[in-house]
Amino acid sequence: MGGISIGIREFEFPQWVQDIYDCMTPQDREKGVKTNIYGCCNKKDEGYEIAPIICNLSNRVSILPEAKDVAIALTLADAHYPWVFLPGRTTKLHTCEICGAKFDTNLKDPKCESCGKYRWEKKT
Repeated sequence: MGGISIGIREFEFPQWVQDIYDCMTPQDREKGVKTNIYGCCNKKDEGYEIAPIICNLSNRVSILPEAKDVAIALTLADAHYPWVFLPGRTTKLHTCEICGAKFDTNLKDPKCESCGKYRWEKKT
């Protein structure tokens, strides 16, 4: 008897990402993670303010009360990021399958900048 499993499928990074990672020492990897944390949030009186991109990719809440909440938000954002965005500063020209508008974006499956619809909203 089978069941339903819900979760986030792990992203399979291209080999070039692994090549760079393998060139890093454990100290460099640790420094990289801490630098990302430092760049993604800020300590406030009421908790931790997280950057809008982390907020959008994790829980849509910009102020988190505890450090463990920030850790969870960062983990969720890291899991979503490669599924949502193209690597680095890469952009791609998209043509809307609904209205035909053309636009550049760094998103993998964007909403049309003209009509506001996703390609999966196309009626078949």
